[in-house]
Amino acid sequence: MPVRLYAFLCAAFFLLVTLSLSAQSKRANNWYFGNGSSIDFNTSPPSVARISPMVQLEGTASISDESGQLLFYTDGMRVWNRQHRLMPNGTGLRGDETSSQSALIIPKPGSSSLYYLFTAPGWGDSRRGGICYSVVDMHLNNGLGDLVAGQKNITLLAGPVTEKLAATLHSNGEDVWVVSSKFNTNEFHAWLVSRQGVAACAVVSRPGQVQSQFQGYLKFSPDGTRLAAAQATDNLELFSFDACTGAIAPFAVIPKWGSGHLGQSHFYGACFSPDGSKFYTSTGWIRVTGCSRVYQYDMNASDIAGSQTLIYDNTAPYITCLSIGGVGAMQLGPDGKIYMANWYYSYLHVIHNPNEAGTNAHFERS
Repeated sequence: MPVRLYAFLCAAFFLLVTLSLSAQSKRANNWYFGNGSSIDFNTSPPSVARISPMVQLEGTASISDESGQLLFYTDGMRVWNRQHRLMPNGTGLRGDETSSQSALIIPKPGSSSLYYLFTAPGWGDSRRGGICYSVVDMHLNNGLGDLVAGQKNITLLAGPVTEKLAATLHSNGEDVWVVSSKFNTNEFHAWLVSRQGVAACAVVSRPGQVQSQFQGYLKFSPDGTRLAAAQATDNLELFSFDACTGAIAPFAVIPKWGSGHLGQSHFYGACFSPDGSKFYTSTGWIRVTGCSRVYQYDMNASDIAGSQTLIYDNTAPYITCLSIGGVGAMQLGPDGKIYMANWYYSYLHVIHNPNEAGTNAHFERS
């Protein structure tokens, strides 16, 4: 019998959670998102609760310590500590409630107390400073953490920018690459985060189409060799990533108009399977584009776009499918399953076996 994971999403229909660095699995054991929602992966099965004061439409980030205990979480504008209270200096950040990937948290390499909190504004709002970062010190506020004075909203890339933020480990296994893209260009910027701090100068690559739309996810494969960029009004692109140099190169393109027409337009969510052999995307999340769908692609196929398999199709009369709800963001959990936010509903879709092909992936509709 299907088991629904109720997460109190309510009207909040997009999900982004914390750092996707496979070498630090317990860092992502607590997810905070949506309308006060939380999921704790320290239990099996994961447990849910509604204890957070945060109400966020799109991107959030949360971080735990190496043992899986919550440290803090953010909507990209405010930061709450593990007691679910705002940090004293934890307001006024430059993310947005309508930013796909409003925030991303990276532990500073070599430090047990410092964290970098990156933000991306909604709709590329240049007034918010573009891609910025702030520093959180867990030694402050009696061990509950706070943002460091004078190290808040430091601009890395002036706007307009896309709503994309992603991170993966450097090939040395310690440093981290943080990647975003500049709106209305084909530029991707990769910043190195090391013991020395956040590099002011990025590695700039121009690998594909112009980033003509703000929304949509940027997501690394677990091993950091592939990078997916979803655009709501253009093709979805897959890239190769050099974890030594930070360079990004073309790999494959999934056209915006393919089988399914409206259901395959407006790419939003993106996620790789744990072994990197499969790629998933969600489509049709905007009301005007019809019903939502989830597609699987074989990353080992000679023609990746041609390997498309439809694993969820919310096909129905137009008004009905909107009332049923759409699929938003997708996130690989510490348990190896992929969870998907569900527009209008307080529970999540799940792909139980994402390494498997087609129906063997076991998509469970909420």
